[in-house]
Amino acid sequence: MRLQVPLTMIVGAYDQLLVQPMTELAALLNCRLEIIADAGHLPQIDRPDEIDAVIERLLQEVARSE
Repeated sequence: MRLQVPLTMIVGAYDQLLVQPMTELAALLNCRLEIIADAGHLPQIDRPDEIDAVIERLLQEVARSE
């Protein structure tokens, strides 16, 4: 059995190490990639309100699809 769940990856726009590989991985996995503006390697520290908004939108979408 394979579990089917939506996947959203989050990366800071200024994270020079992860933006490119996560963009490629998101395309490979056919999942959503949220790039947080004005954030670096730790977007949850740099922009916590933006991270919260992304998570809230995702949860609302999942709840609507049930």
